[in-house]
Amino acid sequence: MLQSFFKQLKNIFSDRGIVFKILFVLVMFIVLRFLSAIPLPGVNAATLSQFLSNNQLFSFLSIFSGGGLSIMSIMSLGVGPYITASIIMQVLAYVVPSIKEMYHDGGEIGRAQVNQYSRYLSVLFSVLQGFGILALLRSQGVFTDTSLFSLIQNVIILTAGSFLTLWIADLISEFGIGNGTSMIIFAGIVASIPGHISQAMFTYDPSQIIWYVLVIAIIIVVVWITVAINMLLVVQIHTYRSNLHLQV
Repeated sequence: MLQSFFKQLKNIFSDRGIVFKILFVLVMFIVLRFLSAIPLPGVNAATLSQFLSNNQLFSFLSIFSGGGLSIMSIMSLGVGPYITASIIMQVLAYVVPSIKEMYHDGGEIGRAQVNQYSRYLSVLFSVLQGFGILALLRSQGVFTDTSLFSLIQNVIILTAGSFLTLWIADLISEFGIGNGTSMIIFAGIVASIPGHISQAMFTYDPSQIIWYVLVIAIIIVVVWITVAINMLLVVQIHTYRSNLHLQV
């Protein structure tokens, strides 16, 4: 199995087109990580770190922004508002007859139009989510400037950052490999791995070793099932019909 895996890996990197796509995705990840390191104006880093250490929900939401929420960066919302809008539009496609006809019977043009409506709706969710997150953090003393102008400014920045993330996702979908939105979520998961590993090392408890072994075993099984290749012999049976004309 490993020999077949390395053979496929060699075939992949021998294709210049695929290599370009992989390098393009890596460059987009670097750009995304660079933008995710730019904090919003007026953020108190010490207070934010203390707040996030006691709030697992924000750590989970940070996955959708590529890790930007952990430092309250300009990219904190990530693709979260777009995902929410897409889910709502898919639900409406089964409820509203006009959207249902557009989505199911309109072909690629209809689905593209529904996707465009999802982007319009994501503007509203970006503003609402940005306002909600900022209001919560301001109540915890995370922001030094609590004026109305600062609130409106940061909401605009978060909304613009969300659409910048969505634009990067579109570039990955067009010029890279895989779905751009899924790749950004993947980047957020990968970015959080070093922090989780270091936290697990510092808070290591020998009584919990059975859980560590279980997690590693599950990962190994999932990877093995994913890369497993079953060679099945497919036999196709062709049936021929002939018309016999009897003459009397």
